[in-house]
Amino acid sequence: MVLFFSLALTASAGLVYGAYELGAFTLEHARGRGLVLLLLVAGAMGFGGLVILWSIVPRIDRFTPPGPELTAKEQPVLFQEIHRIAEMTGQQPPTHVYLVPDVNAFVTERGGWMGLGSQRVMGLGLGLVNILGVSELRAVIAHEFGHFHGGDTKLGPWIYKTRGAIIRTVQNLYAAGEASAEVGTVAFVLKAVGKPFEWFAKGYLRITQAISRAQEYSADGVAVRTQGAAALVEGLKKTHRGGLAFSAFVDSELGPLLENKRHAPLGEGFRRFLGAPSVAERLGQLEKEELSEGKQDPYDTHPPLRERIRHAESLDAPWVAQDMRPAVELLADVPQLEAKLYSEWTQGATLTPIDWAESASVFVPDWRAALLDAQRGLAHGTTPLTLPTETPALRELAAKVTGQDTDHVPEDTLQQWATGLYLRVLSAVLVDHGFTPSNNPGEAIAFTRGELRIEPSSLVRSYLRGELGREAWSASWQEAGLADAPLTPADVQQRRAG
Repeated sequence: MVLFFSLALTASAGLVYGAYELGAFTLEHARGRGLVLLLLVAGAMGFGGLVILWSIVPRIDRFTPPGPELTAKEQPVLFQEIHRIAEMTGQQPPTHVYLVPDVNAFVTERGGWMGLGSQRVMGLGLGLVNILGVSELRAVIAHEFGHFHGGDTKLGPWIYKTRGAIIRTVQNLYAAGEASAEVGTVAFVLKAVGKPFEWFAKGYLRITQAISRAQEYSADGVAVRTQGAAALVEGLKKTHRGGLAFSAFVDSELGPLLENKRHAPLGEGFRRFLGAPSVAERLGQLEKEELSEGKQDPYDTHPPLRERIRHAESLDAPWVAQDMRPAVELLADVPQLEAKLYSEWTQGATLTPIDWAESASVFVPDWRAALLDAQRGLAHGTTPLTLPTETPALRELAAKVTGQDTDHVPEDTLQQWATGLYLRVLSAVLVDHGFTPSNNPGEAIAFTRGELRIEPSSLVRSYLRGELGREAWSASWQEAGLADAPLTPADVQQRRAG
């Protein structure tokens, strides 16, 4: 850190002084084109020195709460656990605890200046609390207190401030060089000045990330010594799986509901998503690969999962009785907490609560809108059995529906577009014929009517890929009684009028 700031200040002063001397020499001795060239070099040197100086000026630490704050008054059971673990690890509990929309937990120190006079802050992910048991959450919290124990949060602000200054210096010099691209001499000087800082940045990141990995091992040791190895190991595995799945859950399940001004129970939905057969199988495969083949990158902040597990299991650990209760039971009034989280997530939008089983009904207007869009391009008399599947026909349909030239659209992109359109069109047809959509997070939306059940998602994808033959496609829609269901405007209007 001291080395970088010394280098930066020396470089800045040297460039500004060099620019002054070169400029003075040039004005006194140079003439013609040489005068212009040397003045450009001097100007670039001076500008580069000022860019470096501006980049290393410390920025004010403005802390934005990452989520709704939890208090001991509202969450007495959780705070009892936090205070008990703080005492076990010999640490002061955090001043502020926040609920965050993630499968993660963290501690930091915010406020003050460069870590001095700061307050301890903890973040607990609602996704994390919903997938861990009580003992596993205790181990995770003990791990976080291990960062306090090791002084990591005191060192952190210095590392992060220095890292930010290095990155700003490199970025600002690069941006200045790009902005001066038309003046080749200036751009060359600025990029040349930036090169040593790029090399320094890479070395600094490798060193500090190695320190971060060592800090993780040390914090794991605190968790093992206070909560036992079994709880930490299982907590690490569940956190790894949950972290891989949470973004997919938000993008595919939760996000679309929020866009439609609805919200369903986050914890319940995420647990069901993780338990969906296809999701569970994929996560199992990824975990197996990580445990057998996981490799460490020099720029990783955390060691590979298998190395952390191996390290935890190698430590002397006390026997600790396992509390198998779901960790979410430590929270009071979970629906209210989720509502607060959703409110912050959506900037205070008014959301209507809905059950996951009914959530598919939210998309009916979108399906019907897609049917109207498709009707601009479908031939009169089109039914599910006569939907176009060949590439030329799909190009023609896409051009009519979107109003854009599709001649150069790649075939796989065209197929993806058609898959999305057909899925929504056929979903609208199913609803219009009395089928009820139902949704289980992590699984395709299914439609039922009496004993009949159909999943158009798998049918459409397989059919357009050529994996499902026309005969099987026809049989599915005949069984649903929709083989001759009209899709085109006049037919639809007549059917709805009848």
